[in-house]
Amino acid sequence: NGYTFIYSGSPSQLLSKSAYGAAVCLGPEATNAWKNSGAQWEAVSSRLVTVRIECRPVPITIIAVYAPINPSNGVKNDIETCDEFYKILQATIDKTHKSDMIMIMGDFNARVGVEQANTAGGTVGKHAIDKQNQNGRRLVDFCLFNSFIVTNTFFPHKAVHQGTWMHPKTKQWHMLDYILVNRKFRSSVQDVRAHRGATGGIGTDHHLLRAKIRLHLKCRRKAEKKYRLRLDQSKLADDCLLSAFQIELANEIKAIRRDNKTLSVNEKFTNFVNSVRERGRHYFGNNKSIHKGGKEWFTPELKEIVDK
Repeated sequence: NGYTFIYSGSPSQLLSKSAYGAAVCLGPEATNAWKNSGAQWEAVSSRLVTVRIECRPVPITIIAVYAPINPSNGVKNDIETCDEFYKILQATIDKTHKSDMIMIMGDFNARVGVEQANTAGGTVGKHAIDKQNQNGRRLVDFCLFNSFIVTNTFFPHKAVHQGTWMHPKTKQWHMLDYILVNRKFRSSVQDVRAHRGATGGIGTDHHLLRAKIRLHLKCRRKAEKKYRLRLDQSKLADDCLLSAFQIELANEIKAIRRDNKTLSVNEKFTNFVNSVRERGRHYFGNNKSIHKGGKEWFTPELKEIVDK
């Protein structure tokens, strides 16, 4: 049917009720784009899988996750498992192309608090529904460090379209599944909501979370125009100016070498060029007004007419 299922998890011989994994399912169009761009993917761990699609105008990296459960009562093993998960996730982000649109999605087993909308610097929206737990704090800290946003929390919906999992004892709905997007693509996320009727056929107690994405690309700023340094030829023939230029340039280069001993060759060259330009402009710069054609507009003939 054209769909591609990319999975990372426990080996088949170890499958049990406690087994876990993460997967990405690509539709026919996404499958074609993925295959045409080299079919890039990586099974990072049994809790992480990445897929990269070099589509236009912006490549997309999808990271599917299944995070450990929230540590209970400070159990050391649970805390270490959570810390290891976020350590691996951070290492995965560090290897990802920074120009990509990065979408991290899955069951984070985290409750993001309503109060974090005021303290998380735009990372969490005002439509969170839970009280923060330890995993929620880890998740928000990760987003703040890497400039991601928790997209679920930015869109107002009915309660039935916000919660993704119901606690079996309290029967209370919680938001445990999230879609994270790097902040620079915030305007491209049009909506995120849960769909309650889409999970019956796949054997899960979590509701489907869907995001609507439409890329909005910003125009590139025009590069600043660099003007050519104009020198006054008559000043170049002045021995006093030339001597002062050489002395000041030599002193400045010595100061740069003394204060920046760890600079690379390229950085030293750049500093040298900048020093020559600045000192040259100071001592030999041509301050005469010149129009675009490069000729002096206030000619002796014009001066004679003005004097009359």
